[in-house]
Amino acid sequence: MYRYLYIRLILIASFLLSIIFGYENLYLMQFDNVSRDYQLDYLSEDLPELIKDNFRGEDYLNILYAPKIIPVLYENNSSLNDGILINGKFISSYDNIIISFEAFDVNSWEKKAFRSYYCNIDDKECIENALLVCIKENILPLFCPYYDCLGTCKGDAVKDCSGQCNGSATKDCAGQCNGNAIIDCAGKCNGLATIDNCGNCN
Repeated sequence: MYRYLYIRLILIASFLLSIIFGYENLYLMQFDNVSRDYQLDYLSEDLPELIKDNFRGEDYLNILYAPKIIPVLYENNSSLNDGILINGKFISSYDNIIISFEAFDVNSWEKKAFRSYYCNIDDKECIENALLVCIKENILPLFCPYYDCLGTCKGDAVKDCSGQCNGSATKDCAGQCNGNAIIDCAGKCNGLATIDNCGNCN
């Protein structure tokens, strides 16, 4: 009973931390050639390599290769931690290829994302570009809890009062953007009180 409660607490803590800070590691495996079409065997390695090559420059995630494992709820794998595992596959259907992937939290094995798309079997540009779009839309947001107005993950750029990202415009004490109202020595916005020669506010 206590062991089950302990596992539940770990999973809840992992879920909350992932929401606040995002995940850290992206684990890749070879995509499974379900149809066993030897002409498409190259995609098993090319697709995860495509993900690695295009997103390894993102400083908020580490891209690693994982062994081929079957996700099982509550099963602990010490080699995988604080990350998302992409389990992908593809199948040929006449002149088309159908590519899909699932994304799992490696600590809880909760499914976090699923995408599927198809292209003409000879359309390499479609195959690659569609995969990258799916990763950008469904996977990267799992690693970044927020983006600033410049699109930087966990950045500190904000819009100023005029709506310009990372701009320098500020509101005066009357609430006017780039206004010239100031607080006088009496604490009144746009007041007339001034400090005399003796240092007194009048």
